[in-house]
Amino acid sequence: MAINFRKALDRHWTDADSLDRAKRLANADHLFGISAECALKAVMIALGAPTNSDGDLSNADHQKHINTLWSNFRIFAQGPHGARYAAKLGSINPFKDWHVIQRYFGDEHFTAATVQAHRAGAFKAKEVFQLAIQDGILK
Repeated sequence: MAINFRKALDRHWTDADSLDRAKRLANADHLFGISAECALKAVMIALGAPTNSDGDLSNADHQKHINTLWSNFRIFAQGPHGARYAAKLGSINPFKDWHVIQRYFGDEHFTAATVQAHRAGAFKAKEVFQLAIQDGILK
């Protein structure tokens, strides 16, 4: 089975959006983080990041979740072909308080404000993804 970050991005964003609208904040928050992660990983691959045989990124620094990957993406994309994508993210990591382990937390841990901040971050990551499509590096 091959990893497909592009299709995973679409699925996770759609589900996150639906859950957010239904006020199911915990799962919406989790999936906004995962969707942002998928968007950035897809762009990294398009920019030439090496992958292994199943399509996953092979560099350990790139195999991170969004709370760490956001900054790692900005470092990776500082080259001549990726700087515009890093700049689009901005300098503040909206996922610094997000962690994959939160999928095990109780609902009381998630607030509308936190989820909206992560939604906005995921939207920025999607904009980077869309820019890569417009530029022709992602098809």
